[in-house]
Amino acid sequence: MASPIQRSIIDVRMNDGTEYRNIVTNLRDQQRFSDLREARRWSAEDQMLVMRVLAWAALCRLGKFDGGYDAFLDATEIIVPVEESQDVDPTVTAIQGD
Repeated sequence: MASPIQRSIIDVRMNDGTEYRNIVTNLRDQQRFSDLREARRWSAEDQMLVMRVLAWAALCRLGKFDGGYDAFLDATEIIVPVEESQDVDPTVTAIQGD
């Protein structure tokens, strides 16, 4: 039996104390990572790098951060993956249009 699909969920605390909790990343965020990784010739093996870029991309997509990746690094105190990742039912997701 195949493993369930899981969402990547991230908590972010900015230097100004603003906290963003349970930020769910998506395929668009993964594509932004892929594009930035290729442009900057980064390794895809660095999981902390992946998490940082996904957090930045998700917050930009959600309208919570308006700036480039380097500005995000300067403005961010900590990024933490949420331990309780959620299993995704692809059928329900497709029907709901998420």
